[in-house]
Amino acid sequence: MAVLSTMLVVLAAGSALGSAIPARAATTKSFSIQQVANPNYVRNGPSALLKTYLKYGVAAPQNVLQAAGQGSETTTPEMYDVRIIPACCGPRS
Repeated sequence: MAVLSTMLVVLAAGSALGSAIPARAATTKSFSIQQVANPNYVRNGPSALLKTYLKYGVAAPQNVLQAAGQGSETTTPEMYDVRIIPACCGPRS
């Protein structure tokens, strides 16, 4: 019986000490980013509208397609042309 009462006293003292220890304060970390306007950006309304149509899966009207100038064209780099480089997609074997 003495052992049981001693254990109860130890548990009560431990719980009192545990509640007296303050909880760890939550630290908040933050950062900020400054936005800078791109001076070289050129707005293109028809292309933006076409992009919105494609984003939502809606068929774009013919006049929007023509105004946006969407199409395919082959590019042939000239000799020593450093602006057009061969590109490869996917893992290299």
